[in-house]
Amino acid sequence: MSSQPKPVHVRPTHISVTFKIVTPDQLRRIIFTLSRVSDDTNDSWSVMFELAERADVTKTFQLVIQLQVDVDHDDRTKAEATAKNGLDSDQHAQALVAADTAKDAKTGDATLEDAQNDAKAVIAARNLNSPK
Repeated sequence: MSSQPKPVHVRPTHISVTFKIVTPDQLRRIIFTLSRVSDDTNDSWSVMFELAERADVTKTFQLVIQLQVDVDHDDRTKAEATAKNGLDSDQHAQALVAADTAKDAKTGDATLEDAQNDAKAVIAARNLNSPK
């Protein structure tokens, strides 16, 4: 009788999920990409936040700003829940706030650090009652 080899469970080393938000007026688009890189001992999450706008719905979106930020280590559970279940309404609202701050950073009315913090806060804003 031959023994079957046990299945090997491989832990993913990289996950990337992209969410796109287009405002109801169709003039603003946010692309929010959440990525995880894992090694033997640690998970590291990051966000690529991109804001594009257009003056008219018949025009092409133009990139306003793109930000790359690391997710706080304390928010990794929320990052995983977001990757698995999508943005919740609190995170969606925070993404719109982050877009305003990002645009202000581009015009000098806010700092780049403010924009990065608001983009990072999209993960932290996850409602505790949202799917885990």
